[in-house]
Amino acid sequence: MYHRLMDEPKPPDHQEHAPGESQVPAGAPDSGAASTPYAPVPPPPAPQAANTGNGIGIAGFVLALVGMVLFWVPVLGVILCALGIIFSSLGLRNSNKQAAPHKGLSIAGLTVGIMMFLVSLIFTVFVFIVADSCGDAWQDYLNAPVGSEAESVAYERWLDC
Repeated sequence: MYHRLMDEPKPPDHQEHAPGESQVPAGAPDSGAASTPYAPVPPPPAPQAANTGNGIGIAGFVLALVGMVLFWVPVLGVILCALGIIFSSLGLRNSNKQAAPHKGLSIAGLTVGIMMFLVSLIFTVFVFIVADSCGDAWQDYLNAPVGSEAESVAYERWLDC
């Protein structure tokens, strides 16, 4: 007998057996079960419950963080923080109902969202008040003839805002 991959003779202790024929030598004690050269195949794992996750809570946390970074953009910071509050509260509600993971991210998103919403709102109101009070001075500066004394007066008035 020859190996299939190499032209070397098989070792003397290796013998081919017909399918279904016992591979236990004739004089060896038989355990009663047909022995095979391979380990038994383990059973498939038990199906696990689908983990729904808490994507809404994570999205709320991310929106609150982006709102915190962009609070200085007058309207955008307020909108992002408001969306962070909404999504975080929905994620917190889902995690309480379904025992979903990442409840802490929902709480953190809600906390950061509320704090930064207030900061963004105050900053936005401040920007609009300053823009409204200085808007007339800026328009006067833009409408003044170039090089005239009215232009320099309007410019000084705009700088004093």
